[in-house]
Amino acid sequence: MAGNAPQGLLSIDGIDSYASVSFTFNTGVAPSVCNVVAPIIDQKIPHVSDLTLQFDRTKIVFPDCSVVSANYSRRQGGNLWNIQIFDRRWRWRFGEISGWYNTQLPNGDIQDGREETPRELMTLLLKAMGEQQISVATVPNTERPEVAWESANPAAELQRLCDLLKCRVVLKLDDSVAVVPIGPGAEIPNNLPLIDTANPFRHAVRPDRIKLVGGPTLFQQALDLVPVGLDVDGTIKLIDKLSYKPAAGWTPASDILKFGQITGTFVDPVDGKEKEKRSLAVQSVFRWYQVDVDTVDQLFGGTFEKLSRIAPIRSTLLQNREGADGTLTPKPAIITGTFWPGDTTPAADAQQDVGPDAPYEEGFSIDAVNCVVKFGRPVTKFDGTLPTLKLTTSFQLFEDDGSTIRMTKAQNQPGNRRHTKDMIIRRDDLFHRAIDGIWKPELNRQVDKQADAALADAARQFALEGAEDVQAAGIHKLDLDGAIQQITWTIGGGGAFTRISRAWNHNQQMGAADRNAVAARQVARDRGEN
Repeated sequence: MAGNAPQGLLSIDGIDSYASVSFTFNTGVAPSVCNVVAPIIDQKIPHVSDLTLQFDRTKIVFPDCSVVSANYSRRQGGNLWNIQIFDRRWRWRFGEISGWYNTQLPNGDIQDGREETPRELMTLLLKAMGEQQISVATVPNTERPEVAWESANPAAELQRLCDLLKCRVVLKLDDSVAVVPIGPGAEIPNNLPLIDTANPFRHAVRPDRIKLVGGPTLFQQALDLVPVGLDVDGTIKLIDKLSYKPAAGWTPASDILKFGQITGTFVDPVDGKEKEKRSLAVQSVFRWYQVDVDTVDQLFGGTFEKLSRIAPIRSTLLQNREGADGTLTPKPAIITGTFWPGDTTPAADAQQDVGPDAPYEEGFSIDAVNCVVKFGRPVTKFDGTLPTLKLTTSFQLFEDDGSTIRMTKAQNQPGNRRHTKDMIIRRDDLFHRAIDGIWKPELNRQVDKQADAALADAARQFALEGAEDVQAAGIHKLDLDGAIQQITWTIGGGGAFTRISRAWNHNQQMGAADRNAVAARQVARDRGEN
């Protein structure tokens, strides 16, 4: 009778006999691995072939598998081949997708025509991966994650979305692909011929609190400008503190912009040449305006004393503008105030200033490090007096020690305190924004959701609820899902077995998270990224 007992069988082109088979099936975008030890193989074994596991009337077919390596080893008792075979997810390493979706406006709304639900995004990605049988019906669908795909790998982007939304990619045994939330799922069948069962646990080395540290907080603000100039020592100073300031001061006279009253020479500290002091005035006075540090003090409190607390400033706003081709780019910084627009506008004919919040529509550049706006012409009022100017731009804030003020969120962990330091998660892609000194919740709503998801994902590694690990005799056909996360089928001299883990990885080295991270790094290497 023993000779008639069902046997576990492996079938794949090029391998006719084998000593052992171990196939660990995982969730995620990385291919699962079947390891075969065989005494002999066909040297012309196909690179791509269907793999079949069979036991009695149970038959599981894995189409389009790839034999990725075969290493020969000498062992006591005989020489053997160690063969590694990937399931069909090896193809997901390739492909591309482009598109910008859920682009957020400054008020927190999503730009018209660019809203896609998580299920719609995942469907786009799965189709770009070549999948036709798709199920995303149970994916949480309330969030609107912002994505910017530029010839991106679809599988890697799908895994990022799954990490954000706490979902898993599942290759079903009917060859379809599903994305399911982590947690809900089937129970392990109670009619299996179990030979071993356990409720695994681990005492996690967990912190008392998990803290997410995001990217630098970006502020957008209208900042007062004060007139400055370039001095003979190469430094930038307020015009009233310039060493070559005229004795009568910067009097409002029609010829003042010629600076004829400035005499004398100096040695340029950059090129060592002797030059006229007047050249410095022509270059910079009434053309260069610097952010007023006192304004920064008033806006953010405290005594900043130096502009290095906000420098380097940016030359763009936090809002975007859409080009003719639909591409979004940040809006440029703007200058407003009360000033004479010069002889290029009708207002000049009436010899009138514009203001008090008139936009300056001619070109200018920004010296980001010194927080200086440089105009292409002198900017004054019509009577030659100083204008009132504001620069609206974006910038970061720095602490006295040079560190950046960043978005942070923290989550206390349940259970007794262990008096640990915080566990830090760095997410530079998540940052808060504030406009005109107003902290609007809707402006950062999506970022906060993503931060909460990242904290929950980090905390999950320390929680182990409902874990179950069983081993049954024979080969059994069972799908992975949000709860059942790993199955290993083995065939060898001792028989055929199926090991099933629920809310647990029995093979920690083959866990989906680590394997998906490796897959992502491989995609980055393929794209030439570091």
